[in-house]
Amino acid sequence: METVFERFSATPQSVTYAVGVVALAIIYNFVSYFRVWTALVDLPYVGLEKFSVPALWKASKKVNSSDVWDLVQEGYKKYGKDDQPFKLPTFGRNTVFLPAKYWDEIRSLPNDVASFQATLNDTMESKITEVESTEEEMHHSIQLIRGDLTQSIAHLVDDVQAEAIDAITSNLSDVTDDGWTQIPVFNKVLNIVAQTSARIFVGPVICKDESWIKETIMYTVNVFNAATSLKKLPWIKKKLFSSTVPEVKTLRASRQKAFDILRPEIARRRAAEKEAKENGTEWKEVDDYLEWIRRRLDSHPTMGTIQYQAKLQLDLSMAAIHTTSLTLTHIIFDLAANPQYIPELREEIRSVLATTGGKVTKLGMHKMSKLDSCMKESQRMNVLGLSMVSREIVDRKGLTLKSGLHLPYGTRVHTPHHDMLRDSNRWDDPEKFDPFRFHRLRQTPGKETHGQFVTTASDFTAFGHGKHACPGRFFASAELKGILIILLARYDLRLPEGVTERPESFKSGTSLVPNPMAMIDFKLRPASERFY
Repeated sequence: METVFERFSATPQSVTYAVGVVALAIIYNFVSYFRVWTALVDLPYVGLEKFSVPALWKASKKVNSSDVWDLVQEGYKKYGKDDQPFKLPTFGRNTVFLPAKYWDEIRSLPNDVASFQATLNDTMESKITEVESTEEEMHHSIQLIRGDLTQSIAHLVDDVQAEAIDAITSNLSDVTDDGWTQIPVFNKVLNIVAQTSARIFVGPVICKDESWIKETIMYTVNVFNAATSLKKLPWIKKKLFSSTVPEVKTLRASRQKAFDILRPEIARRRAAEKEAKENGTEWKEVDDYLEWIRRRLDSHPTMGTIQYQAKLQLDLSMAAIHTTSLTLTHIIFDLAANPQYIPELREEIRSVLATTGGKVTKLGMHKMSKLDSCMKESQRMNVLGLSMVSREIVDRKGLTLKSGLHLPYGTRVHTPHHDMLRDSNRWDDPEKFDPFRFHRLRQTPGKETHGQFVTTASDFTAFGHGKHACPGRFFASAELKGILIILLARYDLRLPEGVTERPESFKSGTSLVPNPMAMIDFKLRPASERFY
């Protein structure tokens, strides 16, 4: 029997055509690269003394490793502190770091000029990992988070707190008041945050499903593993053989498992609503993200499918669980290393709860200025990434800023986030963990709303900045505060005996992650001292 390969090989014209297409694609990509990386000659390079293609190729390897932290730090000291932009020696595109003064202009630009989505899709290899979103899909997701999730925080606090108590109690079940117990913080925090978040994301039944908790935790890991593996492949192999990459197979299997868990619940709700309407009885909606998605999208011609709605759940989990868990782990490490601040935090929590009848409320959490300040200071000291705001110039004409700086098409711009937050010109004693730094700022007349955990600014971009600032930061803030209230009210914590310094974080590419193996001592407080 003639094989496809034999048939194809027997047709010289087809072979010639195929080779021609590949050759043109390679030439097109090379010309595009050449056009981009020869454009910004007026900006200083960091890490490249004299431009040449071999030197650029060699220097670009540092940018693709953890050495990039040192390069950006060098660039910030030389140029960024004086509000001057600089670029890194990347092969294939211009990579520019713009100081804070530029970002109030850039943040308001439309997506067809400076695109947040283009940088995200490239970083995540979205076309293959299937986390890509269209403009319409992004619009619906943002409306769900801003409109439904954020607006529901006040009346869902009781549900969140009840679930957090259940998650903490089960994950710290070995902790007693008899003595100190060492806890692997990051793993426990991941489980606590995943279960607590799931109460609002998928409802009271699935949130306790261990399979769902596992899949939502691993989904983020699987996406990043797949993206990392794909970036190591040559362009043509990535295009043609991505489905054979083991990490891509793992990701797709993980996604399917999550779909299989959600599908029956979504179908059950649809059937129950239909039955209620047919019987003329009232359909009582479940107040969770899964239901908000149904309400907005069930009638949509393409987004109304169960599979698509399940995908939105996974996308939300990917955006929420790991970032919140990393932030909470950092806060616990900071408090364990600085226990002298815990009594003052407890006193603030206790005094606010005294005004709310012992209940945690949205308004009550807003009044916990010292706790909020502690969270933001930990966020300042422990960035999750080298740069937390990026845009790609997608206008073919490029972009000329008010300063006169021209950014050609294809240029990717970033904030020097980490180095701005350690700049002694901006912060007093920037290397010191000062948990009440932002609390004091908010005592200044006229600055009562400044420096809140959820506040973004051009020089503090932990949640991004501008119209693409993280829309879920208000829920994340409420969730973090709720969990910290429980931990501080019920547990003591400290560094293990013999350990004198906070667990060191690890650099992984452009990410900075807390030590996932670090242990912290926990002890249940005496019953007479627990106040929530």
